[in-house]
Amino acid sequence: MNIEQERLEALEILYYSNIENLIDKDQRFFRFQGKPKFDFFQNEDIRIFGKQKNNVIFLNIFAIDEAYRRKASDEVEYFLLHEIRHLFQHEEVFCLNNNSEIAIGSDIIRKWDYEFSHYSPATDEKGNASQAYAKQDCEIDAYAFAYGVMKYKGKDVDKLFLPPESKIEILKMSEEWVKQFKSENI
Repeated sequence: MNIEQERLEALEILYYSNIENLIDKDQRFFRFQGKPKFDFFQNEDIRIFGKQKNNVIFLNIFAIDEAYRRKASDEVEYFLLHEIRHLFQHEEVFCLNNNSEIAIGSDIIRKWDYEFSHYSPATDEKGNASQAYAKQDCEIDAYAFAYGVMKYKGKDVDKLFLPPESKIEILKMSEEWVKQFKSENI
């Protein structure tokens, strides 16, 4: 094992319990049963925080390390919540496609299903930000959910990233989440 591999393993060990603690603390908001599974990946582009595949969230260890070094732990929680919301969306798509019970309206689930099949990533091949990414309903929903949770918890949401292309819609939807959490007395 080389020095870089040892450093990466040390970072994963260091942050594993932090991520587990965030998941445990926020479990009440997730809208599904069970504890999300997660693992790490490495990408020098720290704008890419996470992704999910096969019901596992993969977190960019470099982005997490950079956020913690800046004392921006709320960013880690925010983007983790964003990725967890995608788990919920994928579960709803699976349920709809398999004629199982769904938790929300089928129209939005069908939109998510289409978007997942025709996904526009956050950046293009050259690393440029994609405007199409931020306009996808699945991304707007994930940002609104994460922002709503953070706001409900009294976090400083003004420092959190919102894609400018969909900021107004995200803020509006996040207020609905805050109202929902208050009504549920979470």
